[in-house]
Amino acid sequence: RTLVLIDAFNPQDIANVWWALAKLDASVKEELMEALEARAVATASSFNAQDIANLVWALATSGKHFGDELLQVMMTRATVQVNWSKPQEIASMVWALAKLGADVDTELLQAMQGRAAATVGSFNPQEISNFLWAMAKMNATVDVGLVEAMMARA
Repeated sequence: RTLVLIDAFNPQDIANVWWALAKLDASVKEELMEALEARAVATASSFNAQDIANLVWALATSGKHFGDELLQVMMTRATVQVNWSKPQEIASMVWALAKLGADVDTELLQAMQGRAAATVGSFNPQEISNFLWAMAKMNATVDVGLVEAMMARA
């Protein structure tokens, strides 16, 4: 039944289903995962920051196989959406990308750091921890002022 409806799934539906599958540690037919992935790639230009964060987190935690194209289109979309990201979305995205061992380009890393700096006053301790862990895991160069501002909040 889900495969019949897959073409009606919007980005939030896709992210929520993948997230739920990760949380449930559900065993799912490869056919469904391929259909979800194809739909995500086809609708990538409609993903907002929360959809991206939820999907990338689910990719990192689900243990489900997915193709390189999915992660690439999500990183490309994240570069566009990062300026509207909330601290939780930034921290989740960067944590998931680090956990996946993704090859994150400098433009996206800088954009995430820029948005983190702009919203640092809203980061909670867990988001700070996740953000800094991920940056360290990716061997990213992080602005000292951002680290100091985060540590002043911790």
